[in-house]
Amino acid sequence: MFFKNQQGNLIKPKNLIDTYCGSGFFGISLSDNFAKIIGIEISREGYLSSIENARLNNLQNAKFVLGSAENIFKSHELNVNPAESVVIMDPSRKGSNLSFMKQLSNFKPSLIIYISCNVFTQARDLYSFFEKTENGHCYKIREIKGIDFFPQTRHVESVAILELKD
Repeated sequence: MFFKNQQGNLIKPKNLIDTYCGSGFFGISLSDNFAKIIGIEISREGYLSSIENARLNNLQNAKFVLGSAENIFKSHELNVNPAESVVIMDPSRKGSNLSFMKQLSNFKPSLIIYISCNVFTQARDLYSFFEKTENGHCYKIREIKGIDFFPQTRHVESVAILELKD
């Protein structure tokens, strides 16, 4: 999986951090594209499923942690270079929380992919990325798309890709 940075150069991030990972769907599905996958899930059932799914897929590069998403940034498991990392977040309908958003912004990954089933909470959460933090950086939206997984209902998934501004 390659991305272009602001200068137009192709970069290949090495690490995928899958927050709110559930059964590990995104991390496991994208594991061929990254050297290291780290997932975190607060639900014990989801966490156990992610471990089992990684085992069933014979993944050696995936590690899953039981805990809340904001704890991933304090975890000794997260021994990665943020500039070489992509963070996927797929929180529940209520969205993320300010503590996680602040830690994520201060972690400073090269890309953030925010998947949401509630565009209102996604918009609320994304707003925090567009102001400079105490570290003096912020993000911009590279792309945002709606995906209609449930035709003829009012439910739409939204995917926003954010990249770090210089």
